Amino acid sequence: MFDFLKTFGQGFLYLILSPFLIAFSLIYMVYAFFVFLFIFFKRIFMFFAGEDMKEESIIDRLAKIHLQNQDEENKSCNDSLSPTPVMEKTTTIVQPIIIQTDQNGVLKSVQVPQNQNNSPLELENKKVIDNEEEKEEL
Repeated sequence: MFDFLKTFGQGFLYLILSPFLIAFSLIYMVYAFFVFLFIFFKRIFMFFAGEDMKEESIIDRLAKIHLQNQDEENKSCNDSLSPTPVMEKTTTIVQPIIIQTDQNGVLKSVQVPQNQNNSPLELENKKVIDNEEEKEEL
C-alpha cells in the first residue's frame, strides 16, 4: 500500500510541476535563440568592419597578466644573478671497470684495468698546452 502511495505521490508531483518545467525550458530556448542571433550578427558586422573577432574572457585576461608578471620576475631575477666565473680548467678521467656476474646475477669478479699510459697521476703532473704561445715558451 505504501508503494502505491509513493508512486501516486510522484505522479501527482510530476503532474503539477510539468507545466513549470516546460515553461522554463521554452523560456530558456527563446533566450538562447536570441543570444545566438545577437552574436551571429555581431560577428558578421565585426568581420566586415575588419575588427578582431576574438573576445577574451576574464580568465584569458587574468592568465595574460599572470604570464606578463612571471616574465618580468624572470627578467629581474636573471639581471640580479651574475654567473660565477670558472677559474681553472679541470679534466675528469673516468676509467672503465669490468664487472662479471653469473646467470643468477651473483658477482663473480671486479676488474680495474691498469693503463700505464693514461693514469690519472701522470696526467696531473703533465702540463696541458692550450695555445701556441705556451708551446713556444717550453
